[in-house]
Amino acid sequence: MALIMCFLSLFGSGAVKNYRVEAPEGLGEYTVKETAVTDNADFYVSPDGNDENDGSFDSPFATVERARDAVRSIDKTGLDGITVAIKAGDYRILSLEFTAEDSGTENCPVTYCAYGDGEVIFNGGI
Repeated sequence: MALIMCFLSLFGSGAVKNYRVEAPEGLGEYTVKETAVTDNADFYVSPDGNDENDGSFDSPFATVERARDAVRSIDKTGLDGITVAIKAGDYRILSLEFTAEDSGTENCPVTYCAYGDGEVIFNGGI
């Protein structure tokens, strides 16, 4: 109900104003996304990639599933983190499941992020 009232107060008068809405209880405050080109990711995914590629910047994977499987196969001992950068575009997701092992370890966390400031869209609809 509060959300509806917020929209009515924002758009009901015809003038749009900048309002800061508090985060729901239990969630942190909204922070602005910082965008930067990730030039040192371990793997890259691109709509024009190929899952037979090695996942490098110049030879990216085509699917997040393939990147996830590549991350799973790495011995994480001695690593301080693994990053998968997903380039802008539309991605068809048939079945994507992450488990606890996909988070990495305390010393080697796994991070999936958008590459640059382009829009990444995962589409699971038909």
